[in-house]
Amino acid sequence: MIFTIEEYSDQGLIIRDDNAVVAKCKSNGIENVHIFDDVVYRLCMEVLITKPVLHFHSSFVMYIDQAILFTGPSGIGKTTQAELWRDYEDAIIVNGDVTLIRKIDDVWRAFGAPIHGSSPYCENMDAPIAAIIVLKQAEENQLIRLDAFTALGECFPEIYRPEMSDETYEILLDTVDALFSEIPVYQLSCRPDRESVELVKQTLFDQNPEL
Repeated sequence: MIFTIEEYSDQGLIIRDDNAVVAKCKSNGIENVHIFDDVVYRLCMEVLITKPVLHFHSSFVMYIDQAILFTGPSGIGKTTQAELWRDYEDAIIVNGDVTLIRKIDDVWRAFGAPIHGSSPYCENMDAPIAAIIVLKQAEENQLIRLDAFTALGECFPEIYRPEMSDETYEILLDTVDALFSEIPVYQLSCRPDRESVELVKQTLFDQNPEL
């Protein structure tokens, strides 16, 4: 998909998707390029949700060609956990803050996003999703699998939901419901140490050789 941006007056822009108008934006002049980037990205996501593509607040780590997505509220330790996987397992940190998710040929895939928040990691890579890990801080390491209903409750706040039509929102809800019904979701209560990495690795890969 290609978006083009054109000026239609001295105080406005028109954004097109494959020559169809997506939006017209009026402003008093754009002084902050980061604000402009946010506006354009929001408009893009409004279109991508209909494809459907999800924007998921998570750290995307690629390990043996599989995606592990660490999620949770800001400050919970997503980037820290990703860096532990890089340091101890030579995993690739694709994005430290945002993952785009789409189902292609019956396979849920994670894609590196063009934005990455305050994280320095931003790679243009994709991989099938092995699991989603909900992070909790704790004094002891523990990994438990969540049922689909609990997983949805934990993860839904981390899915980007711009203003959208009722029809588009239904598409988003259907996509989210399918994702958490089909992809394993675990809660990792952990310390930021190597043992937490080993616990996830053993559960996802050593006990599931098909991955």
